[in-house]
Amino acid sequence: MGNVAYITHDNGHLTGYDGWDSTTTSGSGAIAASTAALMAGTTYGAAVTVAAASDTAYGTVDISAAASSTDVRLRLYFDPNSVTIPTTKDFVFASLIDSASAEYAYIAVKNNAGTFQINALVYDDGKGTNESVGWTNITDAPHVVELHLQKAATNVSSDGEIHLWVDGAVIGTSQTDVDLFDNWDWDTLDIGAVSGVDASTSGTFYFDQVCINDDDHTIGPWRNPFGVNRAVRDYLVDIDHSDGTLDAWTETTSGSGALAASAAAAMAGTDY
Repeated sequence: MGNVAYITHDNGHLTGYDGWDSTTTSGSGAIAASTAALMAGTTYGAAVTVAAASDTAYGTVDISAAASSTDVRLRLYFDPNSVTIPTTKDFVFASLIDSASAEYAYIAVKNNAGTFQINALVYDDGKGTNESVGWTNITDAPHVVELHLQKAATNVSSDGEIHLWVDGAVIGTSQTDVDLFDNWDWDTLDIGAVSGVDASTSGTFYFDQVCINDDDHTIGPWRNPFGVNRAVRDYLVDIDHSDGTLDAWTETTSGSGALAASAAAAMAGTDY
């Protein structure tokens, strides 16, 4: 299936082309496209602001795991940006939601005595609890975060896996004995201040260029294969055929020839 979702904010908006299907805020939470949040050769990132208990502010994209897929990878750029989190408290900033509207897997950030930490968790069907890679220190700076989940072979086996990379290195303790089968029906991705914000948590953090795939290919950091500054290139033309059509073009002309989106022509990590 390849890329399930690829989200940037280069048009200065959070929804629409290359954006989220919707955004949600509650309380004093806020989310907006911001030049201060750009981290991946983009022109805008997303800035999330919270200031009170249970504040939420996140983007949502509707996705669906391919029935035949056995892997999912989620990669995003994340910067704590000195957001204030009380010691020992944490909140979720990335979440895969299953068809029952439950958090099937998520990534959280925590304050451990003044040091930011990150953790990834996934629901174990058999145990009825979450399995995690464990809290690991990160710096107060931009990071490339990539989550990898592997489905269990059967509904009675415990050979599913969860791994988390930060800046290209596996962190924590990867779990390889997870009963991860029955709930392999994730259909929504939320990124931002998703849940768990404490009353004393306040400030703004950033994320940028979210990508999720289900073909077991490592996503890794953003790379520009043409060596062109992304911020400049986006003002010229940036067309792909990820929806399987030619609709991104203003018009097409063929005469007796033929022009069509084709999987055989995919050459840049795209499906078409």
